[in-house]
Amino acid sequence: MVASNSLPWIRERLAAHDPRRLDGRGQQRAAVAVTFRAAGSADDSELLLIKRAERDGDPWSGHMAFPGGRLEPSTDGDPLAAALREAREEVALELGRDARLLGPLDEINAAARGRRLPLIISPFAFELLRPVELRANEEVEEIHWVPLSRLRDERAASTMPYQLEGMRLTLPCLRVARRVIWGLTYQMLMRLYIALDWELPANG
Repeated sequence: MVASNSLPWIRERLAAHDPRRLDGRGQQRAAVAVTFRAAGSADDSELLLIKRAERDGDPWSGHMAFPGGRLEPSTDGDPLAAALREAREEVALELGRDARLLGPLDEINAAARGRRLPLIISPFAFELLRPVELRANEEVEEIHWVPLSRLRDERAASTMPYQLEGMRLTLPCLRVARRVIWGLTYQMLMRLYIALDWELPANG
């Protein structure tokens, strides 16, 4: 039986996935690269995450995230091109050469501080085909390859306090490698869990 953390499982499920598309008229576009690679065990894989550098003006400053960013009309023909370019710029990952595109994932409306932004994010899944050496640029503070077994461990499911306009909220998150995954990245991960037929964490 194929293990649900393995690359064969991920390939099979994403090949059959029908991603949600959003109407992007009048909105800006962004894209992220959701990149998997083989782990030490054939039954496990790893997922690439970054910690964004602390930067003024970045609504997701310091967050755990996927490599990605806004589409540049002068250089990017479409969101996929933006995902490829951002991965190259942020972590020196040449997805067009060193990875296989597994397909688009569900698009998501961006939000920050509880407010929806006029920005649609398009995630794309990739499978790394060979070992690579990643290098962070000034927008990235840390690079992490996270084993799916740790990401999906029930002990990773948690919550975090959040202050929004004087209200104290409790938000779902994942705690892995002493880092907190929440917000937009957490939402994209939950949609990925559904696409891959994984059980959702019990922290909602």
